[in-house]
Amino acid sequence: MSVFIILIIGLAVLLFTCCKVSPRQQWQDDPLSLDTSKAVKGFAALYIVFGHIAQALKGENDILYFFTETGVLFVGMFFFLSGYGLYTNLKTKENYLKGFLKKRLITVLVPFYVCILVFTAAAAIFGRRFTALELLGV
Repeated sequence: MSVFIILIIGLAVLLFTCCKVSPRQQWQDDPLSLDTSKAVKGFAALYIVFGHIAQALKGENDILYFFTETGVLFVGMFFFLSGYGLYTNLKTKENYLKGFLKKRLITVLVPFYVCILVFTAAAAIFGRRFTALELLGV
């Protein structure tokens, strides 16, 4: 139970560290600003990581069950904010789509293939042998 409480308190501190209290009867001018949405997306990403860890430990530590069940909410939040940011940029920036695919694919595919190479090398070091078809991803 103490691990769960520490994680929840840590996440709450992370989420509310940079929060400001608005004066009474006043609203925030831009609640989905770039800074705000990046902070919430970062929080959601960290929560999603905890959710994946909780899934991997399922059965060993049932205290983390909360993260597995609520993770889908934070995945949805992350995708919503990402989509909102893309839409806002499309509407406000000129020539936003110029080079969009090239830029986005590089930022996703390079880390993806680096992770695959690191995993394959680590697995091979620990004795795992791959067939040619496995290495090709077939």
